[in-house]
Amino acid sequence: MAAFDEATWLGTGQTYKNVSPAIKLAANNALALPSTIRTEILPAITIRELCTLPIPTFQTKTSLTDELLQGFFSTCEPTTLSAESITKLRYLTMPERSAVFQIYDLAHQAWLDGKKSICYAHLDTAGNPTATRFPLFIATLWKESADLFTYRARWTKLSEYVTKQINQNKHAEQARTAKEAWECMNRLP
Repeated sequence: MAAFDEATWLGTGQTYKNVSPAIKLAANNALALPSTIRTEILPAITIRELCTLPIPTFQTKTSLTDELLQGFFSTCEPTTLSAESITKLRYLTMPERSAVFQIYDLAHQAWLDGKKSICYAHLDTAGNPTATRFPLFIATLWKESADLFTYRARWTKLSEYVTKQINQNKHAEQARTAKEAWECMNRLP
């Protein structure tokens, strides 16, 4: 198989849904979350640890048009990742939840259109408006974080219920079963 030639494909007006599997693979590779970032921000943890994992919250509901969603994508090179930018990835508020999924859905076509980064406006530590150009994989990170946010909410609710069952004094057998469930939850990957 011939090597992928960016000049032949990127920014040439191609439509993502019509490209070959090899081009789709190249797009997936471009949007893949690097293992170092995954380990740092979304580590492999137990279900119990998931309940306390810091995951960025979402912005409040906003009305984002297709034009505004396209505005996230830039042809500028992304900012070089540093310890500071990784901290930003961990703690900056994500766009509104539905926008996260829309941005992810648009990211493959944006890559094919020659976009190289996602420009994300936010406030700096002094409260001044600024923007950071993150690599395109931020779309994947946001989507996976949004998924984890949902899973964490469900597991936290379950964890609270099991804790309540353990601490009740009226039904010893139910408390014992809840304690066993708790121990199993702590071992789940």
